[in-house]
Amino acid sequence: MNLTRLGVLLTFLYIEIILIFGFNSFFKLLEMPLNNLGDFLAGVFGPLMLLWVIISVYLQKEELGQNTKALLEQAQELKASVEQYKDMVNITDRQLNVNISSLEIQKNIYEQKEKDFNYIYEKLNRDITLSLDEIDQYGEIEENITTYDFYINLGDMISHLIDFNNSEFNNIELPLKNHCLKLINKEEIFSGPTRFNLKINENIANILLVSGLVRVDYIPGHTSEESRGRSTISVRSVGPKHRYEFTDKFYKYRHWLELNEKYNE
Repeated sequence: MNLTRLGVLLTFLYIEIILIFGFNSFFKLLEMPLNNLGDFLAGVFGPLMLLWVIISVYLQKEELGQNTKALLEQAQELKASVEQYKDMVNITDRQLNVNISSLEIQKNIYEQKEKDFNYIYEKLNRDITLSLDEIDQYGEIEENITTYDFYINLGDMISHLIDFNNSEFNNIELPLKNHCLKLINKEEIFSGPTRFNLKINENIANILLVSGLVRVDYIPGHTSEESRGRSTISVRSVGPKHRYEFTDKFYKYRHWLELNEKYNE
């Protein structure tokens, strides 16, 4: 039973007992001096005061127990939260270490790429000689009319490789020839009386191959039969050749030239 209800019940019972046994003496209380009346009331209601003091002590004890229990539960929750935060901090720390390691790897890759591309740029930053022969092809004997000599920087030549919209390097002579023709304000007309022959004094393919800007594939020779008419069969033989193709490194190097403003138009 609740202590408060028990206290109220005992109080009513106590007062009822006093009224029952002291009803005949009630009128005598009116004739008593005030000092005696005060002592009488103090003696009568003293046990009630003691009862409620005891009840209040027990109520406070119960309340303190509940508060203590609540504080212990809060302490347990706080401890669990602290452990959870510790785990989160450890996870964040490990993730941060992974990110730092990844950044270090990316930094090393970037620095290595910068060294590599700077080395390629310094290696290609030199002049080579190109010769463009203008040849009379409709005379009795083909003869060289004029020879034009050009000096082109290998690094600047990358722009001509870029302009040539093809993944293969084999036909690089064509854009270089067109570039030289523009320099002398001439145009090659295939039905015209003259043709132009470009000569390069260095093997550009090997230079770019060593730098890793192109790769080479060996294509073996083969023969094929062609039918011409009902009974005529011709045999066509194609010799082996090397096919050069631009690598991913070439396009990255081109992008690096643009970013570092080293790409010459």
